[in-house]
Amino acid sequence: MSDLNFTLDKETRLKTVKNGLFLCQPSMQYWNIQSTFGGWNLAVMMESIRSHPDARGELASVNVSLIEAIDERPFYVQTTLLSRLKSTDFWRVEFLCSESDGDLLLSAEVVMKARMPSKQVYRSTIPNAPSPHEVAKAQLEWFPPWMDNYHQRPVNGDHLREAATPYSLTWIKDREPRPMDSKALILIADSMIPRPYYINNGQLLAFSVAFSFYNFASESTLHALGDDYILIETNGNCVSDSTFDQKANIWSRDGQLLAVTSQMGFYRTVAK
Repeated sequence: MSDLNFTLDKETRLKTVKNGLFLCQPSMQYWNIQSTFGGWNLAVMMESIRSHPDARGELASVNVSLIEAIDERPFYVQTTLLSRLKSTDFWRVEFLCSESDGDLLLSAEVVMKARMPSKQVYRSTIPNAPSPHEVAKAQLEWFPPWMDNYHQRPVNGDHLREAATPYSLTWIKDREPRPMDSKALILIADSMIPRPYYINNGQLLAFSVAFSFYNFASESTLHALGDDYILIETNGNCVSDSTFDQKANIWSRDGQLLAVTSQMGFYRTVAK
């Protein structure tokens, strides 16, 4: 759906330099605290594969190393088809500071797959949650600019609270009536606030260094969701010694498991 003209599509457009190499201008509308929002980086990654002349299939999985923060300066996206099998393609996407021999900002391994219908054997069950409109919208005293692009309704209380566990359950949707697709889904998959903020009310700086995403939904399934809310169930196993993890299941309102994701990151206390 690269012909869409919503904010996400405008802010992830790439300029082709040559076959497989693109130039990207960082988006201030998807700015985080000190750099671009990680979900926007992932959406740019997806756009680079879609824009490649050899693109085919649908998103199956992504494994990303987040090496350096992306600031306001333009950067290059190198997109390479590593191997092509009968119905599966393996890609590498790299964000670089310069066109040739630039410092590496991000490296991703992506699997694209031609989906084939089969009998459903098993899927996890969606957690119990009130409908989105029974839940108040998140009220934050301050939030980074990228959050202004989304409606969030936290089921178990507002963000940035001190709690016994890092568990959260949140309804989220784009503020614009943009139909769902894999580019929008992988962006939302990184929308969870880092787990250290849920169990520590001190001033922290937290950031991810590794991100994995496994997609179970076809593009037709995603498109049929329209611009409805989706539910993100997030938890973590450990927040300790400046290191944290988080994992999430992503559901449609009617209970379809769309994707799962996991991250690892670091955090540190910031002086007041």
